[in-house]
Amino acid sequence: MIGSHTATPASYLRQFSRIQRDSDRKAKLWVYQRGAQPFSSTPTRVGRENGYFAVTTGDGSSDESMEIVLAQFDAEGAELLPLFGNEAFVASGHQIEIFTQYIALLFSRTTARRDLTTTIQGQIRAAYKDLAGDNSWLQHSVTLYQQHTGRIATTEDLSKAMERVVRKLANPEHVKNGFVVGLLRIAEGISRELNGKPWQIWEAPGGSQFVTTDNPVVTLKAVSQGGFTPGWGFRTPGMTTFFPICPRCCFVVGDGVGVGARYWRRATIRDVGGVNKAPVACMDRWAYSSTHSDDITWLVNHLGGSIRYGVNAFVPSWMNDPEDIKKKVRAAIAPQTNKIGPQAAATGINTKKLESN
Repeated sequence: MIGSHTATPASYLRQFSRIQRDSDRKAKLWVYQRGAQPFSSTPTRVGRENGYFAVTTGDGSSDESMEIVLAQFDAEGAELLPLFGNEAFVASGHQIEIFTQYIALLFSRTTARRDLTTTIQGQIRAAYKDLAGDNSWLQHSVTLYQQHTGRIATTEDLSKAMERVVRKLANPEHVKNGFVVGLLRIAEGISRELNGKPWQIWEAPGGSQFVTTDNPVVTLKAVSQGGFTPGWGFRTPGMTTFFPICPRCCFVVGDGVGVGARYWRRATIRDVGGVNKAPVACMDRWAYSSTHSDDITWLVNHLGGSIRYGVNAFVPSWMNDPEDIKKKVRAAIAPQTNKIGPQAAATGINTKKLESN
């Protein structure tokens, strides 16, 4: 299987690498992990997972064609990354659109969002299981089907069909396939939210640096006392997205920038420290910087991974209420039951649509 870069392609990590010693032949970056000593490595060797974008086909074989699609996005992003880090660069509307697409895709392909997909699929599976044993709902659905079609069906037909869905949703390969297949759709929605919003480049002052992680795109919302809280949905009013593009610069887009703001901003040391906390808090396993820093080591060990998608961030309101989840599943099944029959409706429901609601 292909050793895939998850959310941090090598071209992106090169932005954070540098020649560390005169004897080095390749530029390196520093890698941090909770509870471990930082180490130096190269952009091509870190942030990889075998078969990360592989899809299991119906015959059991592995399809890794998504790698080709992602490589095209990565190549376009690699061309723009150094340009957006140059104060003299004037971006066209088309280039901004491409860059927001790149950022959206980096977010949608993270291990953090993969875990969130798994959590949501588990919630949907539980809702199916409960409904499969709900005789009142089964009878109501079958009655609706008979009224609209004049055909005879039984509650047992629908219950068995839904049980097959429960088994399907419990299959790890199905969950992973859903994550990979949904990457571009999720990214398209995020890009649509980001494109057209005001943006800035924040420049770190001398002696400070932006860091990145295996979850490099983070959403922040301003709170009192000038602080920020991470992990808000992209549609949240007042939300701002931060994306470090190199140690010196961070791309900022969203409501927090303000319409008409100058596109280049000299950030303060406090700004840089506040921004760095967000990707470190949202990291899964790895954080990266261009130079070794005891401050970053401390930050990773004390704050790293404290924000978990689906647990204390990016939690759709309906995930907190099992009854609300079942309502959504009922609503998704009901129209299909009327059109194509109870068995086909249960097996044909689009769980990815439920995930995005």
